[in-house]
Amino acid sequence: MKSYIATFFILGIVVIGLGFYVYSNTQLREEENEVELDENIINVDNSATMSPTEQYFAFKNELYAQTDYDVVYSSILPKYYNSEALASIQEHQTEFANTSVEDKKLILNALTRFPAPANITVVNEDIEGNIATLELSSSVLNFSSGTATLVLEKDGWKYKSEIWR
Repeated sequence: MKSYIATFFILGIVVIGLGFYVYSNTQLREEENEVELDENIINVDNSATMSPTEQYFAFKNELYAQTDYDVVYSSILPKYYNSEALASIQEHQTEFANTSVEDKKLILNALTRFPAPANITVVNEDIEGNIATLELSSSVLNFSSGTATLVLEKDGWKYKSEIWR
């Protein structure tokens, strides 16, 4: 009888120990699956995770695919321009709203005067702090080399400027 009691006692300890083991592993898995949301990382379009080069080409591809200036102004520029450039655009919002169709076409042509994305190669990407400088080359005549600057903001890399030589 004492051996049965001892066996049940040991079996009870094993079951309790196994129960604690399973419970603690379940807790660990649940904690691993919990995600703390950082308001500076949340971004639906994944631009926060794009490299400066990827963000540059995403901007250029979207810009060159668009033929409607109003869409460029209302959707593309706010998505890709840095906050300083956006503030400048917003200062002239009324002026842009009253721009004629002909002038909008001229502005869109000016925005797309640089080589198309298919003709651009990033030779070097240099990141110093929150500034990325892309050295560019192109097969397009009169645009053999250039530099694009992007700024890291809370929601990813944003286009600041582009100069071709």
